[in-house]
Amino acid sequence: MSRKQKPGDFDACWEDNGVDINKLKLIAPTLYNFALRRAEQKIKYKKGEFFPANYPANDSGTPYIDFFQFDTRTNKRKRIIAIDLQR
Repeated sequence: MSRKQKPGDFDACWEDNGVDINKLKLIAPTLYNFALRRAEQKIKYKKGEFFPANYPANDSGTPYIDFFQFDTRTNKRKRIIAIDLQR
């Protein structure tokens, strides 16, 4: 979570548990396009990027859900929010 008045972008991750991945790839292929530093996602989602929560974010294998909770610049944990879209 940023304290900036107007952050320049956002990062999000989504839980793939229970998701029909083949159907999702058909209806939302942008979620799987990581080419050119996710340029297509940034255009479609207004500078935002979406990552599967349990996919590795780095060479160490840290899942995105954990990766987004740590600020590498300050070496501190940071807050994130969860949104339940099933309700």
